Amino acid sequence: MQVDDLTAKLETVSSKCLYLDANNQLLTQELTSMKEMQKKYEKLEKNKKKLEKQVVTLRSHVEFSMVEDNKIEQYKWELEERRLDITEKSKKANLFFQIQVESQESLGQIRETNNALIRNQMEIRIKDLEFELSRMKSSQDFYKTELEKYKQLYLEELKVRMSLTNELNKTNEKLAETSTKLLVETQQKKSLSNTIAMSPVLELPSVRNMNNSSLLNRYVAPRENLVTPTSSS
Repeated sequence: MQVDDLTAKLETVSSKCLYLDANNQLLTQELTSMKEMQKKYEKLEKNKKKLEKQVVTLRSHVEFSMVEDNKIEQYKWELEERRLDITEKSKKANLFFQIQVESQESLGQIRETNNALIRNQMEIRIKDLEFELSRMKSSQDFYKTELEKYKQLYLEELKVRMSLTNELNKTNEKLAETSTKLLVETQQKKSLSNTIAMSPVLELPSVRNMNNSSLLNRYVAPRENLVTPTSSS
């Protein structure tokens, strides 16, 4: 009867050892997966820093664009001043020509020629200023578009980073629980092994030629490859 009890205990311990081994392999796989997650998180942090640098660079471009806007306003003001000045001069010229036309009809031709010249100069200058204004506006629109693009990229990067941070925190909590559970199961396994090793074995005729120590070693021998994971923060 004692041999049957001891055999039953050995089978129970063997089953528990197999269960602990399988559980240990599962926990090891989870640890490997968590390490991969940590690497991905570190890579994301590097990308975030790179994106922040790009945002700083873009801000400097935006500040430059604001300076360009001030220049545009200055050009508008100068254009208006020149237009008023040219208009005033044109009025004075017309008045002068009107006074002179009564005595000299040839002055009419001169007036028309002068007015045409002034109009041509005004049109050329206005076109030049409009072209410069259009170029600056295009540059401003470009920087605004780039700013919106980098803002969107930054927000998306921030969302992903927050999501991975939450996932990493949950994973760390699970890892801590798993490590504690594995430690408890390992201690239980050692305790059971020590208990069986210290139990007496009766020799019966049917098992007289069996080596008791070999039988015990077969079921109770500690596994050298058992891995005990450590908790990581």
